[in-house]
Amino acid sequence: MNNELRGCIGVVTSDQPLVETIVAMALGAGFEDPRFPPLTIAELPRVTFEISLISRPVEVAGVDQIVAGRDGVVVTSGSRRALLLPQVAAQIGGTVSDFLDAACRKAGLPTGAWQWPGTRIETFTAEVFAEEK
Repeated sequence: MNNELRGCIGVVTSDQPLVETIVAMALGAGFEDPRFPPLTIAELPRVTFEISLISRPVEVAGVDQIVAGRDGVVVTSGSRRALLLPQVAAQIGGTVSDFLDAACRKAGLPTGAWQWPGTRIETFTAEVFAEEK
């Protein structure tokens, strides 16, 4: 739908078979993402489904290890946590710091919270599968 996000739900790990996890997450993205109303039948012809199969996140020693566009990030501070997929970096543009700031905002943290002592930053890669348009 004009390359606008319409829903996004995921898990970092799952004990279920991959196909079951994909089905559950696709349904969740379409009907349970609290940021959006549920998809309607009328919208379906305009929706493109995309699946990002991510690697296990690994903590980084420093942000200089992060490559925007290659790496996704997980930022955790206290009970707040957010994940941004690698392709989000291209949509946001800017620097690695901008990408980390966006993850902080998504987690409900202030900009720059990724620099706080005790904040954990992890990276992962993703294999992206999408419908042809």
